[in-house]
Amino acid sequence: MIIIFLGDAFMGQITQFPDFQGKLARSARVYIIFGWICAVISLIFFPVLFGILGIVMGIIASKRGHRGGKVVIIASIIMMTIGIFAGAILNTYLRMFIGAFLIFNS
Repeated sequence: MIIIFLGDAFMGQITQFPDFQGKLARSARVYIIFGWICAVISLIFFPVLFGILGIVMGIIASKRGHRGGKVVIIASIIMMTIGIFAGAILNTYLRMFIGAFLIFNS
């Protein structure tokens, strides 16, 4: 088989092999999609858990050769940070509101 390949290469014919890089990039799209889903969920529920999952999905996609992996990593970090601060603000506001509500209705 190698002799045939070398013979074809020297005669100007190109033998195509399966596109392994293309398959890796296509499988990386799944990680990109899951990474974006985790990043968006980290705004609402369990920001640390879903933010880290989004970062991991972005790293896996980057390792598989997809350029969007770095964008998912950055978006996951930003959305995780926003989710943490929004949760803290909401928690403080609800504690103050419920505390005031309980004091005035006693």
